[in-house]
Amino acid sequence: MSTKVKEVKLDFAGQVLKVLNRDESEVLAEQVTDYVADYIIQCESQISNLKTGIVPSLNLKLTQAERDLVKRQQSLDNSFLNLREGNFEKYINEIANAEAGVTNVETIIAGIKANVSDSNAQIEKFKVLLKKLKS
Repeated sequence: MSTKVKEVKLDFAGQVLKVLNRDESEVLAEQVTDYVADYIIQCESQISNLKTGIVPSLNLKLTQAERDLVKRQQSLDNSFLNLREGNFEKYINEIANAEAGVTNVETIIAGIKANVSDSNAQIEKFKVLLKKLKS
């Protein structure tokens, strides 16, 4: 039994000596390999998050905003037909409010489209980076 213990101790001691005898380039190579593996995982995670979470969510917001725009445009069309019982000031205010509503929703839609475009561009950048990391 003592020979088994001795063998284990020598084997363990040999492992410790092996670790201690590594030169700086071996240590750096190991660190770089570890960093690259971590970066690949993080890059894939970012792509997944953008593709399955952020972009679909933005597309749903865009659909909702486009539906709202249709409603606002109908409201604007209706405001021209509502003569407000002869009160010109109320008539003009209603038209102005309806136009402001349409403009506001159009601004929101433009912002959402810009966010979708930016997110898709980020996906492409992460794909390029991932390709470089894996090469």
